[in-house]
This record gives sequence, structure tokens and C-alpha cells, in this order.
Amino acid sequence: MDKKQRINLFKKCLRKVAKEAIGGLVHFYTKEAPQGPPNGHLIQFAGGTEGLACDIPIAWLSEKGIEKIKKLPEFFEAKEIGSYQAYFGISDEEIEKMANLIEKIFTEIYNLPENYDVIIEYTIDQRTGTRIYPDGKEEKINWIKESLLRKLKIL
Repeated sequence: MDKKQRINLFKKCLRKVAKEAIGGLVHFYTKEAPQGPPNGHLIQFAGGTEGLACDIPIAWLSEKGIEKIKKLPEFFEAKEIGSYQAYFGISDEEIEKMANLIEKIFTEIYNLPENYDVIIEYTIDQRTGTRIYPDGKEEKINWIKESLLRKLKIL
């Protein structure tokens, strides 16, 4: 999957959650992430009434990654939940900004190579969801049983 394909896929999933779901969730992660931190890489978003909240758990960041993310003006540290967060509106311009920021986080904060693969899970209702693999294959999932955060026993 190349950069353009990833960004288009990021936009598609963010737009779906932003436009259709209050309480929807989307996770962008690498194949190693289900093993738990520090394995793999994770970026997650939650939908709200006025936009999307981006959440990057500190457990997935290296010391260098923490220093780099602190320099991004969109993010602030949410110490009480152990993550860095940013908030965005749901306009097409904001969706574009989020998609490019996801790419930047994976390549510049997590230091992944330009040809990295990502798995995406999203849900509108937190009961059913969709998982998209790097080859473009999509599958419906039972969000309650199969989401990444449940595998990690975070939810």
C-alpha cells in the first residue's frame, strides 16, 4: 500500500465515522499491535457531536516519539488517561488534515518505512464493525468480541 492509497483509505474511514456516528470509533494499527505495547503502532479516533478526537496511547510511543509528538501543535498530553490527544472538526478540510497527520505520525513519530502496511477497524454503533487489511480486503466484525482494544483487554 503506498502513501496515496493509505491517505485515501484514512479519509474514507474518518469521513464515515465523522459523518455517521456519534460514538463511532476507528483504529489504525500495524499487524504487530494485537501483541500489545510496545509491539506495533496504534492511532485511534472517537467520534463526538462536533468532531473527532485523536488519541495516541503513550505506551506505544518511544521516548523519541514522545518528544516528536510534543512538537506537533495539534496535540496535548492527557496525563489522566495516558495519551496524547487532538481534536478536529468534521469538514472535508479537517478530514484531509487528519488523514495527512495519521500518515505523518506513522512515518515520522513511529518511524515506519514509506511502504508500511496498516490495518483499520471502524465501527459506527460499537456493536458491528469493519476491518480493512493492507491488501484492501474488508471483513465485517463483531466489534464487541473482535476489536483491537478488546484483544488487548483495554476495553
